[in-house]
Amino acid sequence: MPYFYKMKRSRASQTPVHTGTSKQVPGSTPGFLQHPNVLPGGMLLIALLGVAIYSNSFECSFHFDDYFNFAGDTRFPELDDFSAWWQFSRTRLVAFYSFALNIHLHGLEPWGFHLVNLAIHILNALLVAWLCVKLFDAPGMKEHALFPFRKEIALVAGLFFVAHPLATQSVTYLVQRMASMAAMFYLLSLGLYASARLANSSRHRRALFYGGAALAAALALHTKENAFTLPLAILLVELAFFRTGTTIPWNNKSVIPLALAGTALFIWLLIAVVPSGIFKTIPPSYEHPYMLTPLSYLYTQFSALLKYLQLLFIPVNQMLDYDFPVAKGLLEPRTLFSLMVLLALLGFALFWWRRYRLLSFGILWFFLTSSVESGIIPIYDVIYEHRSYLPSVGFFYTVTAGAYLLFRQKYPVYTLGAFACIIFSFSFLAYQRNMVWKDHLSLWSDNVAKAPGIVRPWYNLGFAYKELGKWEKAEEMYNRALRLSPEYTDALSERAIALEKLGRREEAVEVFSKLIAQRPEYPNVFLNRGVTLATLNRHEEAIRDFDESLRRDTSKLAAYLNRGISHAALDQSDEAISDYNEVLKLNPRNATALFKLGNVHYKRKEWEQAIARYNEALAVDPGNVQLLVNRGNIFGFLKRWDEALDSYSKAVALDPSNVMARHNRGLVYAQRGEWKMAVASYDEVLRLDPNYLPSKEKRAFALTQLNASQGADGFEK
Repeated sequence: MPYFYKMKRSRASQTPVHTGTSKQVPGSTPGFLQHPNVLPGGMLLIALLGVAIYSNSFECSFHFDDYFNFAGDTRFPELDDFSAWWQFSRTRLVAFYSFALNIHLHGLEPWGFHLVNLAIHILNALLVAWLCVKLFDAPGMKEHALFPFRKEIALVAGLFFVAHPLATQSVTYLVQRMASMAAMFYLLSLGLYASARLANSSRHRRALFYGGAALAAALALHTKENAFTLPLAILLVELAFFRTGTTIPWNNKSVIPLALAGTALFIWLLIAVVPSGIFKTIPPSYEHPYMLTPLSYLYTQFSALLKYLQLLFIPVNQMLDYDFPVAKGLLEPRTLFSLMVLLALLGFALFWWRRYRLLSFGILWFFLTSSVESGIIPIYDVIYEHRSYLPSVGFFYTVTAGAYLLFRQKYPVYTLGAFACIIFSFSFLAYQRNMVWKDHLSLWSDNVAKAPGIVRPWYNLGFAYKELGKWEKAEEMYNRALRLSPEYTDALSERAIALEKLGRREEAVEVFSKLIAQRPEYPNVFLNRGVTLATLNRHEEAIRDFDESLRRDTSKLAAYLNRGISHAALDQSDEAISDYNEVLKLNPRNATALFKLGNVHYKRKEWEQAIARYNEALAVDPGNVQLLVNRGNIFGFLKRWDEALDSYSKAVALDPSNVMARHNRGLVYAQRGEWKMAVASYDEVLRLDPNYLPSKEKRAFALTQLNASQGADGFEK
């Protein structure tokens, strides 16, 4: 029996069909849902529900790949340099450009990114409802029993989409705008294509819709790679809802441009956009101790797809990083069972294609839109929640339409009540899930509680504690990660840094040495060990590490800077000056290098050179109190009392508790014979530190001089 043919009216004993009249179908839902304006009002309801659910997401921080893609060291091209953008990223150009626009408008403030992500998600929910209505208006659904309920089904599907907690990773996890934005253009393109097919009365209007569909398709294809299935999705819509006969009428003029455009698009994707080597095997790593071949990835995806379906039905125990086993073979029980379930779903979609076209379409949509990320192309992480974002549209169509077919006649009120309860539950769970995304600590604490057997969540939880300055907890989390993966280089490096911060520097050196023996090419490992050795005053060893770091990368500013500090500590001033000058070649406004260079000249009593470097450093870092104190000291040595007093006074204004600045200001007042001001300065020092001996001694002398300068009546002579 062929699968594709025009739907006939069912017999009286079968499910009632739409007659094309405005009469209410027996058993249909009465009341406001039959009102002609239910969909516009429902669109407002979708938007308001989306705002309510994600109202607590605006304070959520950047996470994980956010830093790699836009919130870290990534440098985007200039907004108007489109050739540079094309070279920067082809398959995700639109998404990256949107991140660059966010940064241009409000910098790295997360709320702006969240606002855009939420707007995209709400728009997607509206597109889900709109596309559903368009599909019902197509010839393949006009006479279907569900046609009178098309707006109601569209509304429920849109509400499911906006409320489902599985979408939070595509909305609140900011970098996954790539998934939601690709879905937006994908759905828009399909909706405009359906509109063009329905606009038979106006050639110009049809051309406008086709043009809009083509533009949206181009944007989708340059937002994320999972949009590459869009040509097939258009074909699926065409066959399911517009070409319902047994054959495709190739003599129809509208089919030929569609076929040619689809062929050209496919060839262009292969040549211009799709990167080479996408089918390469992914070797094991410290984070993922398994090898991924195209076949092992495909077998694993059978279980992953079943997991997505389970989460769509029952969204519990969500997490960012899943502990998900990689399939060892097709005949493995878990893999084989998953494959059988998926084949059963596919068989249902094909078998019931004629009678339950929207249900079958939803199932085929789920498989089609999952095929890029859950197919034969290996991806480093085998499962991520955001990969279900676009496929979930088909799930919601199938579940909503199926529920209406099963329950609409006998239990219309109960059916709507059940939908309302489910949508409310999903909304509550999504709101709660957003609270987990609030910051690194909440996100990764949740993840390790749900998946304690994988290494990456423990490492990231350690990093969260590191950001909070809780070094003991950070070191504990890194140890947990290293128990699972003893050779995990990132965890070894961060643990060594934590040990150094905790003052356990000898242990830190041991960990760095282990890391060097394991991965001598690892970035910054020699640099970090050198810094730790320098804090232990083992400057000769530190310099050797800095030398090794620079041998691997001569652009390491920190290596030059720290080597200069070690040379200065060993009184090797010429070498220190040379290193600081190398830093300034790389960054002429490096305040630390200018300050340290000034200190070397200070120690060599090269006063004018020291003053010049301090002035340059203060131009970059005017709030550096120690710079002001050191410069004041030089002015004091040169007996330039007014300039010395100015430097010390600025230091005191910036840091009123600075004992050295107040004491030295007292010395300047004393040199100027201003004994009353000198005594007051020493009094302030002793108020801050009653045991500060230099001020005690100087105050006694200044007080004697003050008394001697006054007459018997207390007036100054």
